[in-house]
Amino acid sequence: MPYCRVRTVGPGAAATQTARVGQASHIYSAGLNGPRGRGGLSDAQLAELSNGIWTCELHGKDVDNNKGDAFPAGLLRSWKDLHEARVKRMSTGAPAERWVEHVRFMRTPLFEPDSVLHLGKVTVIGGTNGAGKTAICEWVGAVRDKGLLDRWTGRLALHAINLEISFTSDKEHVLAVGIPVGGTARFTLDAAPQLAPPLVIDTVFLGERYLPPDAEDDLRGLAKFFSVDADTIRLVAEEVGASGNKRFRQMGFEPVPLDEGEPPESVIHEDGAPKMRLILETYSPAERYPLANFSGGVHTEVLLSMAIELAKFKSRSLPTLLLIEAAGWGFAKEIFRQVADPIDECAKHCQVIMIEPHNRLDRTRMHDHEWVQYEIEMPPIARGQPRPPAKLKLQ
Repeated sequence: MPYCRVRTVGPGAAATQTARVGQASHIYSAGLNGPRGRGGLSDAQLAELSNGIWTCELHGKDVDNNKGDAFPAGLLRSWKDLHEARVKRMSTGAPAERWVEHVRFMRTPLFEPDSVLHLGKVTVIGGTNGAGKTAICEWVGAVRDKGLLDRWTGRLALHAINLEISFTSDKEHVLAVGIPVGGTARFTLDAAPQLAPPLVIDTVFLGERYLPPDAEDDLRGLAKFFSVDADTIRLVAEEVGASGNKRFRQMGFEPVPLDEGEPPESVIHEDGAPKMRLILETYSPAERYPLANFSGGVHTEVLLSMAIELAKFKSRSLPTLLLIEAAGWGFAKEIFRQVADPIDECAKHCQVIMIEPHNRLDRTRMHDHEWVQYEIEMPPIARGQPRPPAKLKLQ
């Protein structure tokens, strides 16, 4: 357990004896009706070491209480991988595992005090409109883009906000974000004040499913959308095609052609640079057209593919979170795999927080993928009364 520091092996009663105060537990249950179920595994797979987790005695009982509902398999596997990476680093000097362990919301206008969001490799957050899902993306994403806090600061800061992000890079750290009533955001790293968000965690925020209609062109529009420069976007587009993407064979930019009768300045920016359009080559059906020729669903797939590649790039140097605000995406359940496969591929390199679409993803399949699932539970709101705090609940 990342927050447990109890030693589970120590000296015994005699010089030749050892005292063990730890406990081995199954992640998926060896019993038919045990905690977390059997996960579709065979008896042999259930008996493998990969299905075991070692804890202190107290937490060994805790993880199995109430059918293990508070500790889903995906979360336990993530914690196990993190701990093994830590031990390997201590014993061999291996590179540090980059991992965001949890986000603690000490004080916010939306959630119960000291609510904790424990992050797995992929964490999905569901809830009704207005529950606070987008707020979580904005507060966490602010560690990279302070502008995401605009609606929570200054004259709009009607309530104080304090949260902490615990993460591992070269060692364990705590990055805190605080917004006083009527004030601006303040950041601390390991309790030391910072003048600006310190570049110790990186994020990629996919907040919309389409490029804004007022984008200057595809290249500059995508650069602004992802808060990076144009050269980075070119590299990301190339990487989508080179990384084995199952949807897009190739992506690249070319100048917008001049239509007959149009003035030459219509395809040139004010600074003299040519306007660029994104060309997509798809596998099935095999097509090669500009992005503008494709349907809205393809636009979403393009942005998701580019966000994943950008997050993978960033994760090479810093702990990175891909934040996907998918509430309005409207994914049909039958195309879950088209979403799940690229997200799982991204999770090999960095962590993903996904706001669940309003029409919900397939919860059974999310469980099979070992995605950690949270639901924001909203209490009834009485007319004329302040909104009561919501609860973050593991599913």
